[in-house]
Amino acid sequence: MEENLIFFFPNHFKNPSYSFKVENDCEEYEYVASKLNDRYFDYIWNSAYQKFGTPIKETNEIKKYYDAKKLILVSSSDLYVVDSLFHSFAFLTPDAKHLLDDIGLAFKEKLKNTTLKNTLILITSLLRTEKTIKNLMRKNRNSVRLSSHLHGTTFDIAYSKFVGTKKLTPFELNYLNDVLAKTLYEFRENKRCFVTYEINQTCFHVVNRKN
Repeated sequence: MEENLIFFFPNHFKNPSYSFKVENDCEEYEYVASKLNDRYFDYIWNSAYQKFGTPIKETNEIKKYYDAKKLILVSSSDLYVVDSLFHSFAFLTPDAKHLLDDIGLAFKEKLKNTTLKNTLILITSLLRTEKTIKNLMRKNRNSVRLSSHLHGTTFDIAYSKFVGTKKLTPFELNYLNDVLAKTLYEFRENKRCFVTYEINQTCFHVVNRKN
Protein backbone atom coordinates (compact mmCIF):
# COMPACT_ATOMS: atom_id res chain seq x y z
CA MET A 1 0.00 0.00 0.00
CA GLU A 2 1.30 3.40 -0.92
CA GLU A 3 1.30 5.45 2.27
CA ASN A 4 0.20 9.05 1.84
CA LEU A 5 -0.14 11.40 4.77
CA ILE A 6 -3.61 12.92 4.79
CA PHE A 7 -3.82 16.29 6.51
CA PHE A 8 -6.75 17.59 8.53
CA PHE A 9 -8.46 20.85 7.61
CA PRO A 10 -10.48 22.45 10.42
CA ASN A 11 -13.28 23.83 8.25
CA HIS A 12 -16.32 21.69 7.54
CA PHE A 13 -17.37 21.44 3.92
CA LYS A 14 -20.66 20.11 2.62
CA ASN A 15 -20.10 17.82 -0.35
CA PRO A 16 -23.21 16.66 -2.27
CA SER A 17 -21.17 14.03 -4.14
CA TYR A 18 -20.01 12.37 -0.94
CA SER A 19 -20.18 8.61 -1.46
CA PHE A 20 -21.48 7.43 1.91
CA LYS A 21 -23.78 8.67 4.63
CA VAL A 22 -22.25 10.73 7.43
CA GLU A 23 -24.51 11.85 10.25
CA ASN A 24 -22.07 13.99 12.22
CA ASP A 25 -20.13 17.07 11.25
CA CYS A 26 -17.06 18.82 12.65
CA GLU A 27 -19.02 20.29 15.56
CA GLU A 28 -19.97 16.80 16.71
CA TYR A 29 -16.31 15.75 16.54
CA GLU A 30 -15.24 18.71 18.65
CA TYR A 31 -17.92 17.84 21.20
CA VAL A 32 -16.82 14.21 21.55
CA ALA A 33 -13.12 15.09 21.54
CA SER A 34 -13.59 17.69 24.27
CA LYS A 35 -14.98 14.96 26.54
CA LEU A 36 -11.65 13.14 26.30
CA ASN A 37 -10.19 15.33 28.99
CA ASP A 38 -8.26 13.13 31.42
CA ARG A 39 -5.52 15.07 33.16
CA TYR A 40 -2.01 14.12 34.24
CA PHE A 41 -2.95 13.45 37.85
CA ASP A 42 -5.89 11.30 36.72
CA TYR A 43 -3.68 8.70 35.10
CA ILE A 44 -0.03 9.03 36.18
CA TRP A 45 -0.52 6.92 39.31
CA ASN A 46 -2.17 4.16 37.27
CA SER A 47 0.54 4.31 34.63
CA ALA A 48 3.31 4.07 37.24
CA TYR A 49 1.57 1.04 38.77
CA GLN A 50 1.95 -0.79 35.43
CA LYS A 51 5.55 0.15 34.68
CA PHE A 52 7.79 -2.60 33.32
CA GLY A 53 10.74 -1.63 35.55
CA THR A 54 12.93 1.36 36.28
CA PRO A 55 12.47 4.19 33.75
CA ILE A 56 15.06 3.84 31.00
CA LYS A 57 17.86 6.38 30.89
CA GLU A 58 19.65 5.36 27.70
CA THR A 59 18.47 3.57 24.56
CA ASN A 60 20.69 0.53 25.10
CA GLU A 61 18.69 -0.37 28.21
CA ILE A 62 15.60 -1.21 26.16
CA LYS A 63 16.99 -4.55 25.02
CA LYS A 64 16.96 -6.22 28.44
CA TYR A 65 13.26 -5.45 28.89
CA TYR A 66 12.51 -6.57 25.35
CA ASP A 67 14.36 -9.85 25.92
CA ALA A 68 12.39 -10.34 29.15
CA LYS A 69 9.15 -9.73 27.20
CA LYS A 70 8.27 -6.79 29.40
CA LEU A 71 8.34 -4.55 26.34
CA ILE A 72 6.88 -5.45 22.94
CA LEU A 73 8.07 -4.06 19.60
CA VAL A 74 5.34 -2.08 17.84
CA SER A 75 5.46 -2.15 14.04
CA SER A 76 3.19 -0.77 11.35
CA SER A 77 0.44 -3.24 10.46
CA ASP A 78 -2.95 -3.43 8.77
CA LEU A 79 -4.41 -1.71 11.86
CA TYR A 80 -2.17 1.37 12.16
CA VAL A 81 1.04 3.00 10.95
CA VAL A 82 3.92 3.94 13.24
CA ASP A 83 5.25 7.36 12.26
CA SER A 84 8.92 8.33 12.07
CA LEU A 85 9.87 8.63 15.73
CA PHE A 86 12.28 11.35 16.83
CA HIS A 87 11.61 11.51 20.59
CA SER A 88 10.38 8.00 21.37
CA PHE A 89 10.86 4.32 20.56
CA ALA A 90 8.42 1.79 19.11
CA PHE A 91 7.88 -0.29 22.25
CA LEU A 92 4.98 -0.75 24.67
CA THR A 93 4.13 -3.05 27.55
CA PRO A 94 2.13 -6.12 26.45
CA ASP A 95 -1.10 -4.68 27.89
CA ALA A 96 -0.63 -1.32 26.15
CA LYS A 97 0.19 -3.07 22.86
CA HIS A 98 -3.02 -5.09 23.20
CA LEU A 99 -4.98 -1.88 23.78
CA LEU A 100 -3.43 -0.25 20.70
CA ASP A 101 -4.29 -3.28 18.56
CA ASP A 102 -7.89 -3.23 19.79
CA ILE A 103 -8.26 0.50 19.09
CA GLY A 104 -6.83 0.06 15.60
CA LEU A 105 -9.22 -2.83 14.94
CA ALA A 106 -12.25 -0.94 16.28
CA PHE A 107 -11.42 2.09 14.11
CA LYS A 108 -11.02 -0.17 11.08
CA GLU A 109 -14.33 -1.92 11.77
CA LYS A 110 -16.17 1.40 11.86
CA LEU A 111 -14.87 2.18 8.37
CA LYS A 112 -15.30 -1.24 6.74
CA ASN A 113 -18.53 -0.39 4.88
CA THR A 114 -17.32 3.00 3.67
CA THR A 115 -15.05 4.24 0.92
CA LEU A 116 -12.50 5.05 3.66
CA LYS A 117 -11.99 1.42 4.64
CA ASN A 118 -8.26 1.48 3.79
CA THR A 119 -7.50 4.48 6.01
CA LEU A 120 -5.33 3.86 9.08
CA ILE A 121 -4.53 5.81 12.23
CA LEU A 122 -1.02 7.19 12.69
CA ILE A 123 0.92 6.53 15.92
CA THR A 124 3.27 9.43 16.62
CA SER A 125 4.83 8.60 20.00
CA LEU A 126 5.34 5.57 22.26
CA LEU A 127 8.04 4.66 24.80
CA ARG A 128 10.33 7.48 25.89
CA THR A 129 13.58 7.39 27.84
CA GLU A 130 14.72 9.91 30.43
CA LYS A 131 17.13 11.26 27.82
CA THR A 132 14.43 11.76 25.16
CA ILE A 133 12.15 13.37 27.75
CA LYS A 134 14.92 15.80 28.66
CA ASN A 135 15.50 16.68 25.01
CA LEU A 136 11.79 17.06 24.37
CA MET A 137 11.32 19.38 27.34
CA ARG A 138 13.67 21.84 25.67
CA LYS A 139 11.32 22.08 22.69
CA ASN A 140 7.90 21.43 24.20
CA ARG A 141 6.96 23.29 27.36
CA ASN A 142 4.00 20.94 27.90
CA SER A 143 6.30 17.95 28.41
CA VAL A 144 6.78 16.72 31.97
CA ARG A 145 9.77 14.92 33.44
CA LEU A 146 7.67 12.15 35.01
CA SER A 147 5.80 11.35 31.80
CA SER A 148 3.62 8.25 31.47
CA HIS A 149 5.53 7.58 28.23
CA LEU A 150 8.40 6.44 30.47
CA HIS A 151 6.29 3.49 31.65
CA GLY A 152 5.61 1.99 28.22
CA THR A 153 1.88 2.32 28.88
CA THR A 154 1.26 5.30 26.62
CA PHE A 155 0.98 6.17 22.95
CA ASP A 156 -0.16 9.18 20.94
CA ILE A 157 -2.55 8.96 17.97
CA ALA A 158 -2.56 11.82 15.50
CA TYR A 159 -5.86 13.48 14.70
CA SER A 160 -4.31 16.00 12.29
CA LYS A 161 -3.35 13.33 9.75
CA PHE A 162 -4.20 9.79 8.73
CA VAL A 163 -2.64 7.28 6.34
CA GLY A 164 -4.53 6.18 3.25
CA THR A 165 -4.28 5.24 -0.39
CA LYS A 166 -5.92 8.36 -1.79
CA LYS A 167 -6.21 12.04 -1.12
CA LEU A 168 -9.28 12.78 0.96
CA THR A 169 -11.64 15.71 0.98
CA PRO A 170 -11.87 17.96 4.05
CA PHE A 171 -15.33 16.52 4.66
CA GLU A 172 -13.92 12.99 4.76
CA LEU A 173 -11.13 14.10 7.07
CA ASN A 174 -13.64 15.56 9.52
CA TYR A 175 -15.50 12.28 9.42
CA LEU A 176 -12.32 10.34 10.26
CA ASN A 177 -11.65 12.63 13.19
CA ASP A 178 -15.17 12.00 14.44
CA VAL A 179 -14.79 8.23 14.11
CA LEU A 180 -11.45 8.26 15.95
CA ALA A 181 -12.80 10.43 18.78
CA LYS A 182 -15.84 8.18 19.21
CA THR A 183 -13.71 5.04 19.12
CA LEU A 184 -11.46 6.34 21.90
CA TYR A 185 -14.45 7.56 23.89
CA GLU A 186 -15.93 4.04 23.84
CA PHE A 187 -12.68 2.52 25.12
CA ARG A 188 -12.46 5.20 27.81
CA GLU A 189 -16.06 4.57 28.90
CA ASN A 190 -15.27 0.85 29.15
CA LYS A 191 -12.37 1.76 31.46
CA ARG A 192 -9.76 0.42 29.07
CA CYS A 193 -7.78 3.65 28.95
CA PHE A 194 -7.36 7.30 29.85
CA VAL A 195 -7.44 9.76 26.95
CA THR A 196 -6.44 13.41 26.62
CA TYR A 197 -7.32 15.52 23.60
CA GLU A 198 -4.15 17.55 23.11
CA ILE A 199 -4.84 20.63 21.03
CA ASN A 200 -1.30 21.97 20.78
CA GLN A 201 0.23 18.61 19.88
CA THR A 202 -2.67 17.62 17.57
CA CYS A 203 -2.93 14.13 19.01
CA PHE A 204 -4.88 11.97 21.40
CA HIS A 205 -2.68 10.98 24.36
CA VAL A 206 -3.77 7.44 25.30
CA VAL A 207 -2.74 5.66 28.51
CA ASN A 208 -3.55 2.01 29.17
CA ARG A 209 -5.70 1.61 32.28
CA LYS A 210 -5.14 -1.16 34.81
CA ASN A 211 -8.25 -1.85 36.90
